[in-house]
Amino acid sequence: MPVTPYSGSFGREELKHLLRRAMFGATNADLNHFAGQSLNQVVTALLNTSMPTSVPLKNYWAMNGGQRDPNAMDPGVPFGSTWVTTPNVVASVNANVGRMYSFFSWTVGQMIHQDRTIHEKMRLFWYNHLAVQVSVVFNGLLWWRYDQLLRQQSLGNFRQLMFDISIDPCMLEFLNGDLNMASAPDENYARELMELYTLGVDGGYTEQDVQAAARVLTGWNFREYNGPTPIMPESYFTAGNHTTANKQFSSFFNNAVIQGQSGDNAGATELNALLDMICGKEECSLFICRQLYRFFVHGQISPEAEAELIVPLAEVFRANSGAADQMEIVMRALLTSAHFFNADNRACMMMSPADIVIGMVRKLKYTFPSESTHLEARYRMFLDIYYICVNCEQNLFDPPNVAGWPAYHQSPLFDEIWVDSAAYAARNFAVQGLIGQ
Repeated sequence: MPVTPYSGSFGREELKHLLRRAMFGATNADLNHFAGQSLNQVVTALLNTSMPTSVPLKNYWAMNGGQRDPNAMDPGVPFGSTWVTTPNVVASVNANVGRMYSFFSWTVGQMIHQDRTIHEKMRLFWYNHLAVQVSVVFNGLLWWRYDQLLRQQSLGNFRQLMFDISIDPCMLEFLNGDLNMASAPDENYARELMELYTLGVDGGYTEQDVQAAARVLTGWNFREYNGPTPIMPESYFTAGNHTTANKQFSSFFNNAVIQGQSGDNAGATELNALLDMICGKEECSLFICRQLYRFFVHGQISPEAEAELIVPLAEVFRANSGAADQMEIVMRALLTSAHFFNADNRACMMMSPADIVIGMVRKLKYTFPSESTHLEARYRMFLDIYYICVNCEQNLFDPPNVAGWPAYHQSPLFDEIWVDSAAYAARNFAVQGLIGQ
């Protein structure tokens, strides 16, 4: 059954609804830009994403003899230059603090000065779905690399994204993939791969499947040094740390056996087999489409929503499983569906702190100091906006746990979780403060 396309009128109110879900706020300039265009034209423009042309810059310094001295902190990077191409300073805590906060500021700046596309919203969707906590991974280059991966593949192929995420240094450190060895298999990532990333809590897999998947994933690690020399972070596979025995899965996977491999290509070969097996399950497509629905449409999924949109959207997901632009095709079907524009699905979600705060900054046309002449002040303003979101209970880089923000998964409240007695007051102060600036 195909997704039923929207065939009603597409005026200013429909455009507002679409832009609010696909971007952070819908400014008058955004509405005027798309005025008069058809739904398909607007969605095509929204899905025409590109990577940012800017990079995080060094805006930090340390005190030296009572004076601010950029060379006293992360001296290998000149002030105003980017640190993302310089090997990590893992031995220098202060320098890494500077890099992390530079990354925070830059990311918020990208959200505020976003293109008129879904790029920033999709990046946040994947951050929530594939959550990493900065309180666990406090490493500038690992986060930068992770951010670039999510951005590059936000509308790409889901299975390819899962392969790359599985061996990404940031994820390896976050869920103990770097500790998963034949002599002591670690089930942390294997469990979340099934429970949170592909199949869901009630996805049908068993404890046996988690254990078998953990053995498939043994042998991966990452490094930031080549001997004593710092290098850019890179993943690698050690055949000697990999379980070469066959991996038996449960009846849920039709009693599949992943043949144990040896040698340098064993890790990639078995990981590919594992992802083929998982992504081939219908439950995977349904789970991902429900996640998209809860982020872009509504937290509660009614039986009607399941039948009208989730099931046919999952069919689109499966039919395009080999497409390089699989997620773009799925998102196009979602954003042009009749269900998306149903009156009950408009203005039905409590806005996240990112939506309300970033959206307000955009709609109020905040001006920021120039990057070329007042970099430190510019990044400081971005960081202040980040802290406003934190105060409203959405730390953009540190969700409460590996499942992401509860508003997108915790039944029965879902997005209502954003506003409790403490958060309401914080939102009120945030709005008053932003208007009063």
